Amino acid sequence: MVFGLACIGLAVFLPPAIDQALDDALTQQVLITASNQANNDDSYRTWSDPTDPDSPPVYYNVYVWNTTNPHDVVLGKTPELSERGPYVYREYKQRFNVSFDVDDQLRRTMSYRVYTYYIFQRDMTEYVVECCVCILLSCCRLLLCICIIY
Repeated sequence: MVFGLACIGLAVFLPPAIDQALDDALTQQVLITASNQANNDDSYRTWSDPTDPDSPPVYYNVYVWNTTNPHDVVLGKTPELSERGPYVYREYKQRFNVSFDVDDQLRRTMSYRVYTYYIFQRDMTEYVVECCVCILLSCCRLLLCICIIY
């Protein structure tokens, strides 16, 4: 009977205690606060500076379509396409001008500016040609061409 009461007690009180301990640990490690910034903690440093060794890398794979019969397409034939890639880029997001504020309803907010840049990862890219011509068609140019034609 004592064992049964102990099991019931553990089943009732242990999950909320574990949940609270896990929530506190995650908040301490993940939540970015003004004290993190002032102390230059690991969590703030890895969030704000992508060149930090502890920052996790973010990679983008880019695939493009290559027209294998460009001369035939000019003559009005259907283009034959082949997929090229992945071309791998590493993303870096530098966060700066970080400020912490409290509004009228005592909600804490953080504002910052982001500078995002990408660096080509030649060693992770499968298909690299030293001298190739790549023509990218943007939506704005396409709309401009359509407006000029009509």
